[in-house]
Amino acid sequence: MEQSVTVHLEKSVSSVQFLEQLPDGDFMQIEDLELHKQQLEQLCLNLQEVVNRLNNSYKKIFIEHKEQIAKLSVEIARKILAQKQDQGQYQIESIIQEALKQAPSLENVTIYLNPDDLANLEKTQQPGSGSISEQLNLVADADIGPAECRIVTPKGVIESVIEKHLERIEEALKKA
Repeated sequence: MEQSVTVHLEKSVSSVQFLEQLPDGDFMQIEDLELHKQQLEQLCLNLQEVVNRLNNSYKKIFIEHKEQIAKLSVEIARKILAQKQDQGQYQIESIIQEALKQAPSLENVTIYLNPDDLANLEKTQQPGSGSISEQLNLVADADIGPAECRIVTPKGVIESVIEKHLERIEEALKKA
């Protein structure tokens, strides 16, 4: 709401200052307000620069440690899997079925397994149940590690090797 004020002076005016009333009732010269405004704007710019530097530092630290985090994660997984392998806590049939998903066809397929895995698989398979051991050619191979297999098809070889899986996981973690 604008108000007009008429002032009658009996003496001459030597200078005029415009004041702005502050919320607490005090008055401040408009020039001082402009100065404070400029100082606050500069402070905001400085603060934004600090925030940008912190964000850049965070990103840099995260990127530098990303590779170490990926390696540590895979190393932990490697130790857990080694323990599970040593204790025989894995399903070789599930591992074979997962690897077979990559095979173009199941005709003329030979699956190479660790001799212990093959013996355990044959023990658990019921005759006439249509199990993997009845449908496919399974061969013991001492060069195959526990919980791993190699599938040979007329079109190529599929390997399910724990170390190769871990390497792919590590690369994916580094890229994520």
